[in-house]
Amino acid sequence: MVSFQTVRLTLGLVSLACVSGFGLAASLTHLAIVEAVNSKLSTPDQFGQLGWGPVKSLNLINEYRRLYPAGKLLRRAGILAAVSLFSLVVAATLFGLPLLALTFVGAVGALSLWSVYFRRRSLSG
Repeated sequence: MVSFQTVRLTLGLVSLACVSGFGLAASLTHLAIVEAVNSKLSTPDQFGQLGWGPVKSLNLINEYRRLYPAGKLLRRAGILAAVSLFSLVVAATLFGLPLLALTFVGAVGALSLWSVYFRRRSLSG
């Protein structure tokens, strides 16, 4: 008979695999965003492959929204990242991490995803 611990560990490992898979898919979508934006910018204004951080990422997202107002890549990347975050929280829950830590990681992650990918911004700013 299969024990509860074995099922919990198996589901935790499957959740971790989902974190990796959806995170990879989100990263590939991010690369597609870079390619789409760079195809419409002049060479000196294009985004380089190295040196990514929050400021450069937000500049890329703002450029994508400007160049592709009806573009769907940002929403796709946000959904993939959200599913990856959800899978991480599920895995951490199954592995027994404290509730306060899980709440903090989930809340900060969800707020960051909403702010970057889903929040409506005015066209003027």
